Amino acid sequence: MAAAVVFALGSVLTERWTAVLPPMSLYAWSMGTGAVLLHATIYAYSGVSFRDVTWTPSAAVAVVYLGIFATAGGYLLYFTLLSRIGATSVTLINYASPVVATIFGATLLGEQITATTVIGFALIIVGFALCNIRPLWQLFRSIWNADARNRSLERGEVSVRGSVYKKKTESQDYQLPND
Repeated sequence: MAAAVVFALGSVLTERWTAVLPPMSLYAWSMGTGAVLLHATIYAYSGVSFRDVTWTPSAAVAVVYLGIFATAGGYLLYFTLLSRIGATSVTLINYASPVVATIFGATLLGEQITATTVIGFALIIVGFALCNIRPLWQLFRSIWNADARNRSLERGEVSVRGSVYKKKTESQDYQLPND
């Protein structure tokens, strides 16, 4: 719970700081600060040092891959998306993590996908849709109004954002004495 709160708070604060610092500076500061805090925490609580690590070729390749592609590349993509689509939409990426992890687990490790897992996926999709209800509604409305936009306007009609309206005429504004 604390990790989710800190991640969301960090996203919102980072979005606000993009007006002051360019995204690459925010990226560098977050990576540096995170590295210092993680190393200090590991050293304080586990007592493990680099001398205790047994380096094998596969371990070295894994560290390099995770450092360059998963961490640096992921955060670069994160900050790029943060500046383009905003903190709310970027944090929705977290909804995809369990789905991707489950699919990789089933594909690579032969883990079973149960009915409960499928229900969980459905809940994730519903949550994602509810968080994006306004853009989804605009998409559906644009699809429904597509035929209205594609037809030619008749005399006395005006189109505003895909909706067609009839203009009032002067005779509609005033009642005649015989009406």
